[in-house]
Amino acid sequence: MRPHTFFFVVAALLSTASFAAPTPAPSALGGLVESHTGAGKQTVNIGGIDFDNRGKPLDSRGVPTVETDGAASAKTTHTGNLKNPSGNPVPVKVNGRIPPAAAGKAIGKFLLKITGGYVLNTGVAVYDLAKELGFTLGRNPDGTLDVDKSDPNVCSVAPCYLYSTGSYNTTSGGPKRSTELAACQAVPNDWPAGLLAGPPIVVGTAPNSVCQWPHNGGGATTRAIEREGIAPKPEVLLQSSQQEFLDAIATKSGWPSSSTLSRALEDAAKVTGEKIQPENLTISGPASTPGATSTTQKPDGSTETSTTTHNHTYGGNTVTTTNTTVINNYNPTTNTTTTTTTTGTPPKAEEQPEYEATDTPLPDQPKLYTPKYPQGPSKVWTDRKADFMGSPLLQLVGGLTPNIPAAACPQFSFSVNLGFVNFGTYSLGPECYVWDFCKIVILVSALFLARALIFGG
Repeated sequence: MRPHTFFFVVAALLSTASFAAPTPAPSALGGLVESHTGAGKQTVNIGGIDFDNRGKPLDSRGVPTVETDGAASAKTTHTGNLKNPSGNPVPVKVNGRIPPAAAGKAIGKFLLKITGGYVLNTGVAVYDLAKELGFTLGRNPDGTLDVDKSDPNVCSVAPCYLYSTGSYNTTSGGPKRSTELAACQAVPNDWPAGLLAGPPIVVGTAPNSVCQWPHNGGGATTRAIEREGIAPKPEVLLQSSQQEFLDAIATKSGWPSSSTLSRALEDAAKVTGEKIQPENLTISGPASTPGATSTTQKPDGSTETSTTTHNHTYGGNTVTTTNTTVINNYNPTTNTTTTTTTTGTPPKAEEQPEYEATDTPLPDQPKLYTPKYPQGPSKVWTDRKADFMGSPLLQLVGGLTPNIPAAACPQFSFSVNLGFVNFGTYSLGPECYVWDFCKIVILVSALFLARALIFGG
């Protein structure tokens, strides 16, 4: 066990309400998706998955919820609207179950995301969830996550008991242990050779539980388990790992309504953006919804009124729709009304054609021009470099470049030979203090220029 010196407090999503009521998890579940899979049928799924090109999200989607209700996996609920063939809304509710393995995966990604600044203490969902499963989350001195596990042989929360039972030759008085199974396993080995078919098992619940040793060939030896109340002891923590904690979530079967799994999944979704794909989806909604209504005035003076009702049946995550159309014809001459009722299946939604883009080869391209320099500028530079370097312009630049002897001040040499008359070459070398003065002037000028550029004015 490592000492925990730092305890952390979460800054958001602290809810102490009972989880018998749903707890919103805005990011934990994707949107409901509608997909037409056949004539009169619509299939709904959770998780933002389109079944085909025509899949589109439900209208007016509600906030997804997660709750624990004592079942083997957490329950999800999502509401929204489908559309009937007339385009009117069909309010539906979709329920599903979150596989424990998916819950463990989401919380595992959450634990990888939270840094040393994320507070871990009572009231934080993932911390409380770990406590439910017998783990304690904390921080190591270097800020990494520390996972400890409560010693299963030490009872720290009342009521606490010690258990004992008998063996083959005794009916009671065996060694006392902290669990019923441990008491069954600790009895003396006084069994006849070849009698037992396997290790003992616990049958029933305390205080009426028994140890049972199955025999080869059938039958079993049964001994009552006795228990003795004891005072709780201080919790003893053993070093564990993050993976062992996640495995405990993934293999957990049965989440009570008081579990904090709902809030832990909500926190995980908000931090990681993880979308969980529920399973065993079931959809429910109204038995019928109104369709189109039309009234037609005929040339003979009679009036025809057509009213369509869409009937819905639900099975799993599929909605099957049939149409019932009632046509009333009113004849004012005879003051009579005839009614015709037809029932049928709406036509399958027209499938959009799928197009596949392909590249066609380009035809031969005409030769638009012949390059003057087929080998590029580098070839031109190689061929004409010597002529360029010997040009009068480059010679003038060389003449104006100061010559700086070692340990001396710069000197300029320039030629006054004009071609038709030569006046010789002269050197201009100002005193060294002139260059010191010039340096000061340049630095001060640069300072004022920088000030003007930065501050303006």
